[in-house]
Amino acid sequence: MAFEKDRARREAEEKALAEAQIKLESEKNAKETIRVTGIIYRAKVKELTELCKIKLSGTKYDKFWVESIQKRFSTIEKLTPIADFLERCESKEEFIAFITSHLMSEEDLKK
Repeated sequence: MAFEKDRARREAEEKALAEAQIKLESEKNAKETIRVTGIIYRAKVKELTELCKIKLSGTKYDKFWVESIQKRFSTIEKLTPIADFLERCESKEEFIAFITSHLMSEEDLKK
């Protein structure tokens, strides 16, 4: 009888330990994902800043403009289309028209 109780207790402890290890691993993975996503986002911000400096010199679209839109476009999924379009566009006017319509649609969605 005592042997069975000890065995049952050990099995319960081992199960709890295994569950704790699984939970710890998933938390580590989540933290790593957040860290990597942050690194990618900061790299995309730098890329957008450099593209603005090169392609949009002489306009209001500079480092400070990129910093001002970071709250509105706080994820890589929201910021990537802007950087990709700027990389592909041929003229300043084309980008200004795109960003104006893009910002308007974001503001209209909030209303």
